[in-house]
Amino acid sequence: MANRKTPTIKRGKPRTISVISAYLAGRFMLTTVVMYGLLLVAIWTDLNYGKIYNWNTYLGIAIALVIGAINSYWAGSSALQQVFGGVELGDATLGLFACGAILIVCYVFLNFNGGIGGGDVKLLAMLGAFFGFEKGIEVLLWTFILAAAIAVVMLIWTVKPTILMHRFIGRVRSIALLQTPEYPEGEAPMAPLPKCLPIGAAAAATLVHLNLLTHLGLI
Repeated sequence: MANRKTPTIKRGKPRTISVISAYLAGRFMLTTVVMYGLLLVAIWTDLNYGKIYNWNTYLGIAIALVIGAINSYWAGSSALQQVFGGVELGDATLGLFACGAILIVCYVFLNFNGGIGGGDVKLLAMLGAFFGFEKGIEVLLWTFILAAAIAVVMLIWTVKPTILMHRFIGRVRSIALLQTPEYPEGEAPMAPLPKCLPIGAAAAATLVHLNLLTHLGLI
């Protein structure tokens, strides 16, 4: 009986790396690179000097609006948009004012212990200009969630859980009895944590820009 040769199946090389590279190349256009550069500068200056400088945020807002104008009015802007990225001018302007207005309200009425600064307001307004209205609001909401999560982790890391729980119970008791919180002798109030909003904003921008929740199958 003749031996039959098993057909050899040729398999192509794994394309995972090339697919990921093509995906990221389509996401990280010039506007995105500029935005992340400004975000990193904001994080660095905030951690080292406690400030987010106006030249940083105003420069980002100006770049986002200029690119929005190019996308809206320049002849052949569809070709340029593939290089620059970004949104149209109307969407950029709406995102700028919407995100800025929400942060101003938080800054004026909900700014407990100085957690939000004027630089944070302008930073989120800048992201609204880069992302546009809809995605800008999404970035804003995720910024609050991620910044709060980072703050909790930092708090647990820097303070013993038992002390943290003791102070939490004491604070709840003081609020319930309408009293000023008192600290045991020799135990000073906790120093304020470093601002987490710029770090949360960078994480939120990445989450929304790369659409990570959808690609991870979480939504």
